[in-house]
Parts: sequence; structure tokens; C-alpha cells
Amino acid sequence: MFRFLATGSHNEKIECLVSDKHQAFYLAPLEVLPTLGDDDYLSWARRNHGPQFEPVLTVMARAFEICLRRPEAFHKACRGVAAMGPQSGEMQEQMLLCLAREQIDLEKRMLFVRLQRLRPLEQAVLRLLAEDGVDFTPMFPDARRRLKAMLSVLPDDQRPQLTDDTIQEALDRLCEAKLVWCLCVGREPVREVAARAAACRGDAVCFTGCAARRPFRCRMR
Repeated sequence: MFRFLATGSHNEKIECLVSDKHQAFYLAPLEVLPTLGDDDYLSWARRNHGPQFEPVLTVMARAFEICLRRPEAFHKACRGVAAMGPQSGEMQEQMLLCLAREQIDLEKRMLFVRLQRLRPLEQAVLRLLAEDGVDFTPMFPDARRRLKAMLSVLPDDQRPQLTDDTIQEALDRLCEAKLVWCLCVGREPVREVAARAAACRGDAVCFTGCAARRPFRCRMR
């Protein structure tokens, strides 16, 4: 008998551990713990980077927002400041904000490189996702019209066909590009697509959907 503690913002994946019969914790009881406030998290982050890391929490909060509230980018910036050794609090705060901007700018550039490698239909589907957010329904007629308009700039002989199958194939190729991952919740196959819509707002956008020909349930994070 033991307890497994999982932290993170991805509720569907955590719930999948207990709702999917193929997972190790199938049918285990799930207890939702209270969410920590920003000050609690930032105080922990400050302690975690050593006693000489002493920026004020208000500046750390600004850096966290610059990093789009993404812990990975935020902690890289914090580690960069801590690695510089003893500095005045004001200097640490300036460097933290600077490194946070550099970190997120680097990730955006890397993202754009990845997006440029995508095929036209894959790019169009991601753009549609960035624009629609939680209302993303790529198989519906209105979405099909908008995808067609996006692709209309291409020469006729380079314009891909728009069908449920070609859209699903585009999603499958996004999975291969590691912009998409698949999971199963309960008995229904669920496809989760995550793409950072940097052109839209620089943050991660993800949607969850069932089989093709059905609307997609979406959420933004």
C-alpha cells in the first residue's frame, strides 16, 4: 500500500492514470489537492536556487509571466542568475528579467524553425487551432472553408485536398513532429494535440478530440 503524488496542470493525463485499464493505477482513488498560490510557488523556487538567490517575489512574478507561466523556461532563467554567483539583489532582478526574455525568445525562434518544416495543411491546421482555441472544430464546414482560404495562396497543383482523412493525416504527421501526442481516457481514444501558437500569443495551445468526423473538445493553457 502506497500513495503516488503527481503534480502538474495536465488534468487529463493525470486522470488517465486511474481511468485507463492499461495504466498502472487503474481504478485507484484520486484525490485532488489544493492549488498552490503564486507566492507559495515563487517562494519555493527562490529557496530551490540557493541561499544567495534573493530577487524579490514581485520581480520573480514578472519573470514568470514573461516566461508565459511555463516552469521550464522560468527555472532556466533562475538557474542562469544563480550560476553567476553573489550579486546584489537589484542586479539579480535585472538579470532574471533579461534571461527570462532571452529564454522565451529562444524558444519562440526554435518553434518557428519547427513550424517552417511542416507541410501547408499542417501549418493551416495549427493556425486554425491558434485562432479558435477552445472552439477548434477542424472537421466542421466552417473550419473547412477557412482552411481552404488559407491554402488558396498556393498554386493549384500544390494545393492539398481537404477531407476528413487528409486533416486526420495532417494531425498524425504533427504527432510524428512531436507537436502532437496520443493518449486514451477510459474506453474512448483521445487525441491530444499541443502546439505553441507563438504567432497568436506565444503560449501553448492544446486541444483534445475524439475520432475524425466528430467535433473536438478544446482548451487553452
